[in-house]
Amino acid sequence: YMGEQSLQLTTRMENFGEDGQGSVPRLFSPLNHGTLCEHGGILLTFNRNDQEQALTRIGESIYPVLHLTKALVAKTDQSIPMRIPIRKQSVLTSSKKRRFGWDLPWPLSSKQHQLASANDDEHNRSIHSIAFHPFSPSLAVIASIGDPSDPQGIILFYDPTTSSLEPLELAHEFQNGITHDCVAFSPVPGPSQVSTLAVGCRDGVCLWHINSFTSRYIVMQSTSSQVHMKHIRSTTGPVTSLAWHPRGHYLAYSTHFSSEVFIFDVALGESTVLKGGVFSGDSVVKLAWSPNGHYLTAAGHRQGLVVWETSTWTCESWTHFPSACRNIVWSADSRVLLVATNSPPLIFWLRMARAPPQLTAQLMSSLDLSPAYSDQVVSNLTILSMSWSCDSQRLVVLMGQREGTKLLNKKVILFHTPHNPTVEYRLRPIGPILGRPDDEPALVAMHPNFEKGALISVAWESGDITCCPLYLRKHNQDTTRQ
Repeated sequence: YMGEQSLQLTTRMENFGEDGQGSVPRLFSPLNHGTLCEHGGILLTFNRNDQEQALTRIGESIYPVLHLTKALVAKTDQSIPMRIPIRKQSVLTSSKKRRFGWDLPWPLSSKQHQLASANDDEHNRSIHSIAFHPFSPSLAVIASIGDPSDPQGIILFYDPTTSSLEPLELAHEFQNGITHDCVAFSPVPGPSQVSTLAVGCRDGVCLWHINSFTSRYIVMQSTSSQVHMKHIRSTTGPVTSLAWHPRGHYLAYSTHFSSEVFIFDVALGESTVLKGGVFSGDSVVKLAWSPNGHYLTAAGHRQGLVVWETSTWTCESWTHFPSACRNIVWSADSRVLLVATNSPPLIFWLRMARAPPQLTAQLMSSLDLSPAYSDQVVSNLTILSMSWSCDSQRLVVLMGQREGTKLLNKKVILFHTPHNPTVEYRLRPIGPILGRPDDEPALVAMHPNFEKGALISVAWESGDITCCPLYLRKHNQDTTRQ
């Protein structure tokens, strides 16, 4: 499978019409709706002339849309010049091997392997997670295929810079019951530049070892035992959160029926239980390691927040929040931790007052994000997820209205954040990241090392995936010269 074939495949599919006008549905299409990019602190939104004007003005790329649902169906057409690498070292049982077509191009039929139906339940989505590779443009997309009553988890890889799906899909019998928004790449490569992708599942963590990420081809790394995936078994329920140490030698994870945090040592292949905190009888829903590696933070299902200092493993707890702390994210300099409560949609900031190993922090006043969502009073508003750019200049927040298990009227909102907050912390709304008028966002991810500013990927309820670049560096340099 060579680069020229990939280009030929993309070109042919772009020339086919949608809705049965051609032999296969269109896999990729130019972004003809919603938000194109950010430039000069302004979000550029599509109209008839915006795309050409944007390319002319900033000289940068506008990424196409990946239609993931159509991509899975399109692979059934054997007339397309596309070849999936044969995996000779399979770890599937014979029944699973036959079901996934492990030794043959898959899927075997579009009826059997359609993207699992999506609904408004946040725990049963067709696209479960998306995550950028830290040192390449590849985006891992974790989805469900097959019978919606018993969907099978699968991982695809999308390169927005070349408008191509990489010729690799990862599936395993242990990779079922994938946890919503629970996937993470190791931030550093392993021996021989092997990348590790951790996926939280019903029965534990699947660690996939990937040999290389190139613009056209990905190859699985075979270990000495010829096993491509390592499974960390969980005996306390589905995995709820994952967080890599910034140096990649530890993986912290939590489970649904446990109040403890587990630390997996990659070199030893063993897990250790981390004691302490306020989670007695409560489960951990979110983990975050600070970029300098000195702090590990856990948010509880109810109203708890714990910060460990990782050289002595002493900890401090905060419990006086108006509702559960569901999202946490560190600033690039590891001095500020943003804490988002479930409802009302408040963001607190925890400022580290002293350098480690001292664990002295101040919990500052909260910020209400409701005005950024709507200029009218909205009930049951909640913060679903948030990501901070690698230079701490942009914060992207996914918000929505909760009605029972359903999430309605979801929006992705982009904020400008000060680089070095000291005494008072402010968020300035830039605007929403828009998609099609009849679509809603399901997941948001931000690239950890985008050279030109920040890169946001949004997975939509329709199965579309868009990438919105935030071009900041050139603007900042021009401002400095002035």
